Amino acid sequence: MRILAITMAMSPSLWADTLYVGEPKTWLLRQDTFEEGPSFSTAAEAVAAARDGDRVLVLKEITKPLTIDKQIELLGYGAKARPIVQAPVTVTASGVVIDNLHFRTLTSTAIEIAGANDVVVKRCFFTDCQNSITASGSSNLRIIENRMLFSGSTRLSGGGDSLLRGNQIDSGGIYAVHFESSSNNRFIGNHIRRAGWVGLILYSNSAGTLLEENIFEGSDIGLSIQTNGNVVRNNLFFNLRHGLALTRSPLGKDASVYDKIAYEDSDTGDTRVVIRENKIESNTFRNCRRESVVLKQAQENRLTGNAILGEAARGIVLLDEANQNLIDDTTFGPDIAESVRIVRSTGNVIEGPQNSGTVSLLQAPGNTVKGFLTAELALAPPKELPQALGSDKRLAFGDFHTHSLLSDGASTPDELLGYARDVADLDFVALSDHGEYVGHGDERWNELNETVQRYTNPGRFIAIPGYETTFMIGWSGHYNVYFAGPEGKPYMAPHGGRTWIPNLATPTPTHLLEQLAEGQEDALVIRHHYFATPEFWNESPADSDVLPMTEVCSTHAIWSGHRDVDAYASSRGSESRGHVSTLMGALQTGRVLGVGGSSDSHYTFPGDSGLTGVMTDGLDTESLFEAIRARRTYATTGARIRLGFTVNGQPMGSVLTGNETPSGLALVEGTADLEEVAIYQNGRVLVRVEPEGRTASVPFTADAPPPDGTWYMVRVIQADGEMAWSTPIWIRPQAPNTASTELLADRERMVLLAYSSVLRNWPQIPSRDLNGLTPREAQESEDPAIKALFEEAWTRYQQTVSDLEERALEIGLDNKRAAKAIIQRFASHFQNLEVLPRVTPMVNLEEVRQELGM
Repeated sequence: MRILAITMAMSPSLWADTLYVGEPKTWLLRQDTFEEGPSFSTAAEAVAAARDGDRVLVLKEITKPLTIDKQIELLGYGAKARPIVQAPVTVTASGVVIDNLHFRTLTSTAIEIAGANDVVVKRCFFTDCQNSITASGSSNLRIIENRMLFSGSTRLSGGGDSLLRGNQIDSGGIYAVHFESSSNNRFIGNHIRRAGWVGLILYSNSAGTLLEENIFEGSDIGLSIQTNGNVVRNNLFFNLRHGLALTRSPLGKDASVYDKIAYEDSDTGDTRVVIRENKIESNTFRNCRRESVVLKQAQENRLTGNAILGEAARGIVLLDEANQNLIDDTTFGPDIAESVRIVRSTGNVIEGPQNSGTVSLLQAPGNTVKGFLTAELALAPPKELPQALGSDKRLAFGDFHTHSLLSDGASTPDELLGYARDVADLDFVALSDHGEYVGHGDERWNELNETVQRYTNPGRFIAIPGYETTFMIGWSGHYNVYFAGPEGKPYMAPHGGRTWIPNLATPTPTHLLEQLAEGQEDALVIRHHYFATPEFWNESPADSDVLPMTEVCSTHAIWSGHRDVDAYASSRGSESRGHVSTLMGALQTGRVLGVGGSSDSHYTFPGDSGLTGVMTDGLDTESLFEAIRARRTYATTGARIRLGFTVNGQPMGSVLTGNETPSGLALVEGTADLEEVAIYQNGRVLVRVEPEGRTASVPFTADAPPPDGTWYMVRVIQADGEMAWSTPIWIRPQAPNTASTELLADRERMVLLAYSSVLRNWPQIPSRDLNGLTPREAQESEDPAIKALFEEAWTRYQQTVSDLEERALEIGLDNKRAAKAIIQRFASHFQNLEVLPRVTPMVNLEEVRQELGM
């Protein structure tokens, strides 16, 4: 075997007598003896010179993309640390070994394995990479003892018979590990911590997987299974919201789901995916706070020998036709409030020793229960809302941000609201599907409103109709719109990825708020999904009765702006990367906004990672809307923490106009032991205490009357990582900062130009030929017809940019910053489209706002 070494850029002759620096014992982790060989300055040169069976020793960093098309070993060797790789590596040859390298700060996949079998990736580090490893059409892979830190997913698509063993994955993207249409794999002895949504997901016929002796920790869902015949054995599910979910996921849907309302599996085409014959045995579930196991439309599965311990609302939930399952030999700890809840499911057998706890049944005839107490539940029982702390109001908890199959979620609207009402016991939930789906014709919008009306029962459960609108060009971020009744209309931004323009187009945020304020509907807007732009808040619409609240946390991130929080510990990647487009940024620019939390759930689980507490006069839509406009709200990361806050006797959300010295009180009742309660003045800690136990009363008095524009707020951190934030209380707030009128006008005109130019240059690319194609896939396709479509799309994109520049000159728009920002945003958006645009040229955008006279 020849040995090829990558060294510093020195003449190969300098290395003619030796291959390494120092004695062999200084090499990392190994004592192999290597023959001498030539040296090269780059990895590409070494691989080009290599033959099948050679080893390439990496002694320096790799900075340029590398393709391995030969059966070689790429080995990282250094005296103290792994060599750094700062460019993607693509493997197209079978039998390749990649060992002991550090892939760092990559905006693409670090290692891509394309149709290559028997590849080994071991003992590598991946830090801050968009994705760690992706493999397509590859079998018998060995991914062993790697560490993925703050990096995106590891994904196996197609193929199978692979082993993932001993890997440690921290903050691994929304889904840390995917198995898509990849069967008979083994996932053994891995530790997944703090994934965004899900630790590991199996979908699209990834059947027959063995999962053994793994640890799933600190995510919304530890393991999500949407396939059949898997074995889950001897794993630890720890400190999760849901330990194991056997249910449909947002992944695995047909690429043409945009045109459908039903779920459709991408492999089977089945619109009613039923998950069968999985064996869940001898696992430990500890502190899975919502449920340890959820089965939804999962049938003929067996759960045996499991232990469900720690604090949780309930142990196991069988929901919506989870039929014919067997649950036996299961231990339920004393702090599990309810052992099993069965909702709209039949034919299940639940067996346990005497006094095993409670099995609750809701519309669930024909189930066999042995050894448990049973309780028949009523549908939507009457509620007595608890008293809000420090207030004469009542406290309601709910979720304003959820997605169903009407857009890109995994549940029907009925299933989502049914879980919220009958399992999660929430007081209110809004359906807020993406506007580019529910606003495209009447069918989906009507279905959303009809479902909301059926579930709304004042005093018991409130469902709210809404939608999410996305301003992709010109303004970063999303706005959720809510209505008090079914008379609302889906005004929305033209969506950049699908550039049809609705009749109720609102191409700018200001225009949206104007339309809602002028309309007859009772409407609210909640801002969320902040992005790091230097003038984020200054360029946002000023506060109004229409926009009274902002979302501070969801399953995606925490956006409070408190940089001392280890956000990764609670799977919220934005928090520790503080930037101006956070709640702190809003307050520092003079915004007066209430705060709330929401899940942004795309599964069936509203309330995950975000709840809004509302201090209300009653549980009805009118009272909830009144409380939100009065800013009597606070946010939690999902726990039902009770939080009260007053200054000079006035509740959170108040605006004080007097000159009294502020004196306040924070009251907290936690769901776990409290770690910290802090009161902030203008973003700096005024009082911080570390209470003992679950309750706290924290008073404060300022030294003197504060200057105008002062604000106070409370933040709570529990020992289990759950958090809460109060809405501030303001002292004589000043007018909010805004960008210059000229810049905002130029930005709005450029946005209108961008959409009108798109419509001018993109008429009628046949959508039936484009489903599922990204621009890159179309460009690289070997199909001449597909390549021709890409060339047409690229030509039209170039025409659009040219048209934008020419028309900007025609109207005398000389603000180069605004013009450049819009054009760059449009350009980057085209490059990252999910599918090539489909265009319906059907609007005049108010004749492009009267030919941009606005």
